[in-house]
Amino acid sequence: MAVEARTIAETRKPFSPALHSPLLVAGMALLGYLLIFFIFLNYFGDVRDLIVIGKPFITQSDKSSAIRPDPDYDYDKNGVGYDGQFAYFIALDPPNARYYLDQGFVSYRYSRILYPMVVRAFALGQRDWVPLTMIVVNLLAIAGGTWAVAAWCVRQRLSPWLALVYAFYVGQVMAFVRSLNEPLAYALVAVAVYLFERFPQHRLWTAGVFALAALGREATLIFPILYGLRLLFESGSNPDLMRRVRGGLLFLVVSIAPAALWQVFLFSWLGSVGWGQGVGLFRLPLSGLYSLYPLGPSTLEVVQVVIVPGLICLFVAVTAMWENPTVRRRVEPWALLLNFILLIALLYPDPLAELYGAGRIAIPVVMGAVYSLTAIRSRWWFFCCGGLWLVATVTYTLNPVLELLHRL
Repeated sequence: MAVEARTIAETRKPFSPALHSPLLVAGMALLGYLLIFFIFLNYFGDVRDLIVIGKPFITQSDKSSAIRPDPDYDYDKNGVGYDGQFAYFIALDPPNARYYLDQGFVSYRYSRILYPMVVRAFALGQRDWVPLTMIVVNLLAIAGGTWAVAAWCVRQRLSPWLALVYAFYVGQVMAFVRSLNEPLAYALVAVAVYLFERFPQHRLWTAGVFALAALGREATLIFPILYGLRLLFESGSNPDLMRRVRGGLLFLVVSIAPAALWQVFLFSWLGSVGWGQGVGLFRLPLSGLYSLYPLGPSTLEVVQVVIVPGLICLFVAVTAMWENPTVRRRVEPWALLLNFILLIALLYPDPLAELYGAGRIAIPVVMGAVYSLTAIRSRWWFFCCGGLWLVATVTYTLNPVLELLHRL
């Protein structure tokens, strides 16, 4: 299998080290996001506007001295707020944030504990530093994740600049602008995928990185499960079968156990398991989209940017796997396939109603598309999907620029 996996990559010419350095690609992503931050900060005027803190939640309790409304800030303009405010509350006061979360989803919010705790650590527990630290953590996460995807591409004899599709995918940009969990969680997935290929002798370290990602967002577990199964299936051709089987099982346990144990803790503390409180699945593919008919402009945007590219990726992956047994044994097309089916095609309607919801959920689909370029020879599908993803990013970032120009 290892020889087959290199067949496509070895037919490509190596790239110039200077112009195709993963660090250069990551640096470009970092500069791009600094520009995006500058645009949106000037558009909103206050870094807390990027968190979208709603007045109903920050005034919901008086249990915490750290979570309290600022009389000089206008919360009413944010309505009920958005998901970033819950990470903000947990970062401010982890034990007492539960009194300020949306009821019925408290354990669900605490399930994604990694991002707010990393923010709290970087902010040194200083309340006033938390809003900007949320931006900085995601900025570094996107740069680091871009480096990891670019470095993986270099090992596969692909252009590292393909990582910019992952970096500037519109769902990633939206997650950054709204201070959400996804950039950090999927950056860790990117690092783990790179480590899996780069350091096969240290697979447990890779499993540990996957475990951290799952504490950032539970949907990331799709990746370590697939890589763990790859280790188990590879065992069939190895003379030391039992050792390889134990290694594969240990990889799965280390990847999954921390998130599972965290759920046990949440159940003992809050009386419920967070994984059961999130957005559920429909039984029929795209049933959530059907239920939104007739589709409004925001849902049509989801169709254009998430559903159509996802269906193209699905068609290409299934076709390649049907025609080529080697592709069926690769992790990357399966990651593309399962992330789209489980996270998008079977999703309930609420996240599909607007791009802020569906876009960030589809980040692993974009990652799977980049990774699948090593297994699928054709490229037309990737450039079609990449065009739809990046054009949406340009439109999203240009809107505040045009509004700022209109104010002048």
